[in-house]
Amino acid sequence: MMKKRLISLLLAALLALSMVPAALAADSDVRETDFFTAQPHSILRFEEMTYEHMELEPFLEEAEAIRALLESSSNVGTVRQRYDALADRLDLAVTMLTLAMIRSYQDTGDQEMADEVTYATLLCTDMQDAYILLGRDVLSSPCGEFLKERLSAEEIAAYLSYASLNDEDRERISRETELINEYMSAYPQISVEYQGQTWRQEDADAALLSGTLSMEAYDEVSTALAQARNAALGEIYLELAELRRELAQESGYDGYAAYCYEAVHWRDYAPEDLQDFYEAVKSYIVPLYEDLYTLYLSEAAHGTAYTDYSGDAALDIIEPYMGRLSSEMDEAFTYMREHGLYDTALSRTKGNMTFTTILFSYGAPFYFGNPGSTPGSGIYDFCATVHEFGHYNHFYWHPYDWLTSDGPDTSEVHSQGLELLFSHFYPEIFETGSDEVTLYQLVFLLSNISDGCLHDELEQYVYETEDVTLEQINRKYRQLCGEYGMVDPEDPREQLYSWVDVNHLFTQPFYYISYAVSAAGAFSFWLDAQEDYFAAVDEYLTFTALDTDEGFQASFEKLGMDNPLSPAYLEHLAGTMRDVLEVDARLEAIPPADIMGIEWFADAVFELYAAGILEKDGDGCLRPFDSATWDDAASLLEGLNRTAPAAEDGGAAITRLELVRLLAEAFGVEEADGTPFPDTDDGLAAALAELDVISGYADGTFRPQQPVTRCEMWAMAYRLLLAVADPLAEDLAA
Repeated sequence: MMKKRLISLLLAALLALSMVPAALAADSDVRETDFFTAQPHSILRFEEMTYEHMELEPFLEEAEAIRALLESSSNVGTVRQRYDALADRLDLAVTMLTLAMIRSYQDTGDQEMADEVTYATLLCTDMQDAYILLGRDVLSSPCGEFLKERLSAEEIAAYLSYASLNDEDRERISRETELINEYMSAYPQISVEYQGQTWRQEDADAALLSGTLSMEAYDEVSTALAQARNAALGEIYLELAELRRELAQESGYDGYAAYCYEAVHWRDYAPEDLQDFYEAVKSYIVPLYEDLYTLYLSEAAHGTAYTDYSGDAALDIIEPYMGRLSSEMDEAFTYMREHGLYDTALSRTKGNMTFTTILFSYGAPFYFGNPGSTPGSGIYDFCATVHEFGHYNHFYWHPYDWLTSDGPDTSEVHSQGLELLFSHFYPEIFETGSDEVTLYQLVFLLSNISDGCLHDELEQYVYETEDVTLEQINRKYRQLCGEYGMVDPEDPREQLYSWVDVNHLFTQPFYYISYAVSAAGAFSFWLDAQEDYFAAVDEYLTFTALDTDEGFQASFEKLGMDNPLSPAYLEHLAGTMRDVLEVDARLEAIPPADIMGIEWFADAVFELYAAGILEKDGDGCLRPFDSATWDDAASLLEGLNRTAPAAEDGGAAITRLELVRLLAEAFGVEEADGTPFPDTDDGLAAALAELDVISGYADGTFRPQQPVTRCEMWAMAYRLLLAVADPLAEDLAA
């Protein structure tokens, strides 16, 4: 098991990945909290942390020198001291690897640093291997008592049974690192030719924003780019998948999914345990997400979405509020900024990812942000900054070394839980834009749940399917997108390609499900905050302060909270969110999608719609220009507290004169003498004309046999209500 853990530490890549305001209104009050234990942190700024190219041989020589001392118990003090110093050297090597990774991600075109990442990965692999082998020998020697006191029985057994990595293991790790680097460097460079011009994705985004590229052309370019990325990056993925299958088989697992869940991510559940969770997400979370997304599109002003939060912008906004949450969080935030342990600047050279990691030897977390440059990315960048500080705060307050790591499920609760709790301050920060950001936050985290399940199902399919092809993956992705509501059921496409844009599938396989289960768990704090906000904050801080080896389900159980994987919990969450956010009422209040409000009939239709007399169809539309049927007329009269005679064919179109007679009879209007229309002498038409309910066309005709449109029918009925002073008309006017 130690061998599996050693390899998995390198595969995990040491990352915890994730995604103009008003004047700051926070006061200077700091809320004193005491949930965490102080840890040592370097006084160096990030730019003072210099990468050191380390060598393996001195490490191996020192390991052998320590091994030579093990025969006599009189050497125990020296052995302990030098063994611990060797551990510090190993921590430094892993720190240098992490530093090289950060530098490489800051400039994906720096091939020298990319090569150094590959070198340092193998160096750390060999150092860890040698260190564990030495630990095995220490435990079996007369000097081993000090180490036995530090380790659990399970850890001791793992050390004693450890077998060294072979050349095949090392070659596989090296090749996997090379492929990941190839993906990172290739992704932003992929381009296509369109109308005599070379386009990369960011070029198309910029052209759309500037108005030099039409939406139709943009869609064509983006589709071509998606297919090009899929073709190029998909081949890298297939090779990675094959390498990882070999690793799982060599490690004694039936499949790579089971290997990743246990040996890499240390989950307290297996892949097969999530089937009910997937189905509950499809039943409860996906419909809620779709409804909230509809509200976001219809209600939000979207000004915040176009604000630039790169660099220090988001951090400047967030900083004054940290103390109001917790003095300890304020301390961690201040340390990050004062020591420059972040990079959130906009840059074309950066890798396509956002993450927080820890530089072990310095006790210094680091936040790497890659802000978006496309329209609407600003709101994501702001929320991502809050998200990543949830990781940063946890790293700051917990002791970490090369053998310490959180499970990603609990780690993502730290970040997503903070996102939800921090939204408490949005009304102060954004004033009129607070609803927009809050709604976006909820929609985004709900999408994390559905996206996490979708990509986990996709990965399980890939690793379970022998000789899987790129086309098979694309088809499976299309199927899952349909099941999780990501594409319209009527979408004719048989393949979708954008799964290659999810870097986790390449860099951290089977990580993405953590966003789903952790978001479900993070909403526990949101639920409790509806009753007592600061009690929920303290509950969150208690969760964050738990030991890093606590399992995901065990952590919630320890706090006496519901299991987030339970379908009953998801059903309760969705129901509560619908009630608290008044989702159904807000959906009903959304204006029909096919009425702009400037049409001649708009006032009448909006009044009838607001009164609940008219109902939108499944697409949110009223279809005002469709021909009205007898059933439409009967339904309208019923809504107006009137009755209509049964029609022989309710689906048949009703003519203008037929509707006049129907309305007149329903409201007790009597015939009038004469007629203002040359094409009809109908007395009821004359009566409604006198009441200004109907006026005819520009040529003076009434066109009695012409089918009436739905908007004409609604306008005539509304005018008649006002003309006869119906009590309902007074309610509508009010």
